[in-house]
Amino acid sequence: MSDIELLKAYHRAYRKALSIHHKWEDGDEVELLQQSSELIDAVKPLTDAVGSDWHRSKNLERHLKCVRSFLRNGERGSASTDIDDLIYADLPALFDELLKLAEK
Repeated sequence: MSDIELLKAYHRAYRKALSIHHKWEDGDEVELLQQSSELIDAVKPLTDAVGSDWHRSKNLERHLKCVRSFLRNGERGSASTDIDDLIYADLPALFDELLKLAEK
């Protein structure tokens, strides 16, 4: 995937995460679960590009899986910090790494 394609893919993934975040409190759990699975699929090629030795890769993976798992179990409230961490920490840090790749 070219640098610009990686950045475009990131943008789509981040917008998906924002959509989940905006609907978190009142959105349909089935729809949120579907979107969380789509988000995991969207983020996978991005984390593959930055590599598993990236210092935040485990956090990002854990937060993605927690969101999906808690939604599956009908425990949306238990994952509210995970979706926040994705939006405010993990995904912005991933973007920083993608920019570093693009600059090389």
